[in-house]
Amino acid sequence: MKILLVNPPLTRQEAAGKMKSIINLLPPLGIGYIASLLERDNFSVKIVDCPVLGLTHDDLSRVIEIEKPQLVGFTATTISIDSAMKSAKNTKLILPRSLVVIGGPHVTALAEETLETGAFDVAVLGEGEYSFLELAQQFRNDSSDFSGIRGLMYKRNGALILTGNRAYINDLDSLPFPALHLFPPLSTYHPMPGNVRKIPYAQIMTSRGCPYQCTFCDRKVFGQLFRARSPRNVVDEIEVLMKRFGVREVKFNDDTFNVDVKRVVDICEEILKRNIRIPWTCRVHVNNLSADLLKTMKRAGCWQIGFGIESANPAILKSINKSMSLEDGRRAVQLAKECGINVKVSFMFGLPEETEETIQETIAFAKTLMADIVNFHIFIPFPGTELFRTISARGELLHRDYQHYCQLNLPDNIHLPFVPKRLTENQIRRYSSQAYKSYYLRPAYIYSQLRQIRSPLDIYRYWQAFLAIIGL
Repeated sequence: MKILLVNPPLTRQEAAGKMKSIINLLPPLGIGYIASLLERDNFSVKIVDCPVLGLTHDDLSRVIEIEKPQLVGFTATTISIDSAMKSAKNTKLILPRSLVVIGGPHVTALAEETLETGAFDVAVLGEGEYSFLELAQQFRNDSSDFSGIRGLMYKRNGALILTGNRAYINDLDSLPFPALHLFPPLSTYHPMPGNVRKIPYAQIMTSRGCPYQCTFCDRKVFGQLFRARSPRNVVDEIEVLMKRFGVREVKFNDDTFNVDVKRVVDICEEILKRNIRIPWTCRVHVNNLSADLLKTMKRAGCWQIGFGIESANPAILKSINKSMSLEDGRRAVQLAKECGINVKVSFMFGLPEETEETIQETIAFAKTLMADIVNFHIFIPFPGTELFRTISARGELLHRDYQHYCQLNLPDNIHLPFVPKRLTENQIRRYSSQAYKSYYLRPAYIYSQLRQIRSPLDIYRYWQAFLAIIGL
């Protein structure tokens, strides 16, 4: 049976607005994992990653006409769900008897709403690898009875049927590595310039589940239960990436890489024991760091870590359940810098209770950190988050036009789904642009970054970032 897995069309403009030139465009690991399981069970599988290939809906329709798959699986985030719906409807026009499936974070949060559109036959909810595999096996056996497969929702006789929650995968080592050979070459992808020093570049997920409870974060797919791959399994994947795909840098794309400090140390020691020399980056929580840990990470190749501080206003931090203080954030950034590690910090504008004064506090605080990279995202209440539920219940959600749910600097035709009571959308737009320019165009910052240039790629990435900021 032939299966097509699709990341639907989405232009760089739609995904990143005015930051389109430095968009982080990487292979979606979710369908990569599903594809590898399907191949292991002797299915014929192809992946179509439309954004990186620049494919339109008409282009995708032509691919579907040529391939004639019996099963088509779409992955979608909130911003790409409308594109996935259009692609699914086109698929049904071309192949009326095909089974069209949707998975990903958006449908996991809003399964009923998504299926009521009529675009999809089945929704795969949560951690989708084994649910999708069992669905494909059942369909291969000419059966449309999916009631015994956990983790699905589908429509039968006009009624929506939920088959029950599937237990999380505890043994993550049991999953084969993502099927990167089915994606376009890694050289065609576009990591954000400030996040990379060497290409080809690949991301690895070494754990799933985040125990922290930030109210702006969607944990519906992987949940709060922290589960981790063994250090040996992680480093095995690094070796495969280097030997088979020529990868020269990796990103550990875990929600929070340092939940288990001992495991981080064990991964580093495994890298060192095998004499693997490859730079890598990760996201960490500010409260689980020490100088010893950071020095071990640096010896093993870590050159950049990312922190999410979000706001410089203590009341806002408390309201979003951000389990840290500003001093925790300052200490972590300073410690990483002292250990010779590049630092990236993320903030958000437009959270509930935000004002002009709190935004100004955040910009001023950011400048005191002297981090190497700072992102000033715009808050979006994504489906599946506690804040989405709260804002919706209060009647403060302005719209559900999901094509507008963009966190980066907004193009003029995009309108925010939420604006705090004491701000306007135009103020948030203006402060977003001002924050980037006032942070990155300071002479002290420019001088500090010029001193770090080590290669032509460094020059290229700084130039690309500079052009993006000037254009805001």
